[in-house]
Amino acid sequence: MCILKNRNKTENACLLGKNDFSIIETEIAKYLFLVDSLRFFRIEDPKVMDYFQ
Repeated sequence: MCILKNRNKTENACLLGKNDFSIIETEIAKYLFLVDSLRFFRIEDPKVMDYFQ
């Protein structure tokens, strides 16, 4: 399943699939972890959390 799709209409490539990220929830905050880049991003907007679920 694609989470983010390529906007180029000639390709159906996924930019971000289910195995490309993890959501990490702590008592303090929620974080998006991107597997390929090994980076964490704090999720501050509830809409972002809804999008990834």
